[in-house]
Amino acid sequence: MSTKSHQFPAVGRCRTGSLSRLSRRGFLRLSGVAAMALGIASVLPPWLSGVRAATPHLMSGGPLPLPGQSGQSGLFGLFAPTGPFTFSAMPQAGLLPATGGPMLAYTTEQQGRVYHNPVLVLDKGQDFAVRLVNGLGALGPMPAGHGAHASQGGSAGAAPSGPDTIIHWHGVDCPWQQAGHPMYAVGPGGHYDYAFPITNRAGTYWYHPHPHGDTARQAYLGLASFFIVRDDEERAFARELDLTLGTTDIPLVLQDKRIGQAGELVYAPTQDELFMGYLGDRVLVNGAHLPTLSASTRLYRFRLLNGSTARIFNLAFTGGRAGKAGARVPVTVIANDGGFLPAPRRVDGLFLAPGERAEVLLDLRDMEPGEQVWLRNLPFDPMHNEMEHGSDGAGHGAGHGAAGDAHIGVAAAPGAMDGMEMGHDGSMHHGMNRATMPAVTAPPVRQGGQPAGHGGAPMGSGAHGEPDGLAEGGDYPILKVSVDRPERYDRKVPERLPAPDEAVPATDGQSAFTRALRLEAEGKRWTIAGETFAMDRFPITVPDRRREAWAMENAARSMPHPMHLHGYFLRVRERRGSPAQVRALAVDGAGRLPTDLGLKDTVLVWPGETVLADVDFGSPAYPGEQIFLFHCHNLEHEDQGMMVNVRLP
Repeated sequence: MSTKSHQFPAVGRCRTGSLSRLSRRGFLRLSGVAAMALGIASVLPPWLSGVRAATPHLMSGGPLPLPGQSGQSGLFGLFAPTGPFTFSAMPQAGLLPATGGPMLAYTTEQQGRVYHNPVLVLDKGQDFAVRLVNGLGALGPMPAGHGAHASQGGSAGAAPSGPDTIIHWHGVDCPWQQAGHPMYAVGPGGHYDYAFPITNRAGTYWYHPHPHGDTARQAYLGLASFFIVRDDEERAFARELDLTLGTTDIPLVLQDKRIGQAGELVYAPTQDELFMGYLGDRVLVNGAHLPTLSASTRLYRFRLLNGSTARIFNLAFTGGRAGKAGARVPVTVIANDGGFLPAPRRVDGLFLAPGERAEVLLDLRDMEPGEQVWLRNLPFDPMHNEMEHGSDGAGHGAGHGAAGDAHIGVAAAPGAMDGMEMGHDGSMHHGMNRATMPAVTAPPVRQGGQPAGHGGAPMGSGAHGEPDGLAEGGDYPILKVSVDRPERYDRKVPERLPAPDEAVPATDGQSAFTRALRLEAEGKRWTIAGETFAMDRFPITVPDRRREAWAMENAARSMPHPMHLHGYFLRVRERRGSPAQVRALAVDGAGRLPTDLGLKDTVLVWPGETVLADVDFGSPAYPGEQIFLFHCHNLEHEDQGMMVNVRLP
């Protein structure tokens, strides 16, 4: 399947037709052993049946899989397309580095090499064209509770021929018909053709599925990777610091997973987890568990992507051992979702929510060979139970389920607590399964040595931690950086970076229109301004491509929501009512975080917090009517309807 052989027709889709002549041969060749798994009856999902005889096991501590150095598997290989190519979304046996088990992947073959979930590397100004072929086959029944919003062919309790799928180019400038709106999802065997020019500034973007009702499952089972845009300014920066993509400039995707007995990824959320978000019991880095990067005494650039469906990270580099954090090692933040910040920012740590990216420089010049640094999650309050710890003091007076039962709590506005189902202890659980990961985690500790939750409440089956598994707010290692070699390195980080253009002030002395967007639950569904998703409903309409100020207000009785806008970037102007753990990281009087500076496409809004952000709907200047999406990037929330259409007439 060389790029030269592809001459795509007009952009669009073939929903359910058979594979094209070009794609059929490639599909059969690329699917390999995994294709044998499709449709075989088993207690495992159909796509796993063909590899059930294998006995993969969790492998920890091996080398970090580096893009461009991934050997025969080609997972996360660097791929710089020079013409049209085909992506086949399909199961692949033996691909997951952590276990040797199966996973889903976007697969293409170029010049005799097979790439799975390649790191796409594009130049600003070049044309991009790809055909997505839906070769997913039967993935088994949808998780219970997805039925109301399941993509075609993926209804709960059924064993269909396969789900619909579509790709969203997250953060990439492209018209709405190219941006992965679920109304363009294609059925089994169908294809969709994308073609658009790359107009983004240099940055770390990514791609993943976006069929409504099935985004979380498809992404969790493997469909995701990087979309890196480069330009002259970014290449000059890389030369100045002697950074090479794939060796000293390293994309790192962090994803929490649950792993089954056959080494497969397990996605089986309960009703509670569909409401709260599905957490794994171990964190993988580029598909590997607790991997090691062999490093020199020099500067490294890490392009961090939170590719989890729901887990928020509080990331820091520290000295010490795997099970115990040592002193923090500061890093320099140079870029966020939309590329370079105006200037580097030295930090001890940062929050990273699902969908967010941050680029950091780690300076190892003061280290000695034999020393090591750990990327780890440090303790924080994930604030999952804010209906328990609302600002009005309500909580334990809420209704209870039957004794011995633990029902999900219903987030509601203050004063609307009647009928709320809580756990028998007055708390709300995250629904974790018991973890098999070694005991390297610890809950936050308050003064006096007792584990602490929000406001000093005890952690455990109450408060915010999970009673079992890898607690979201716990202390756990993610990646080891082993300093193995001395290297002479005298490059200096520039004081200024290629900054984005300044926001254009409102004209005629008038302020931009302010749009209030309240985030809260109604019953057991999360809503945006009281709305849940309907394909033919347009709760947000932006006339005249104007500039707007969006006030994203998260209810006090809520949980964190990473809010993502398709098609445009947000400029965070101010954070109000932030929790103490967020205020402590603010870098200006507006309460903004280092990662708020520059351009954002995903903004984390904590319970009780309001984030004010500007959006210029005139840039990019897309032709014709546009229908983009605004949604929570907790993908379980998105699948359950926490998403709205944004129409630009």
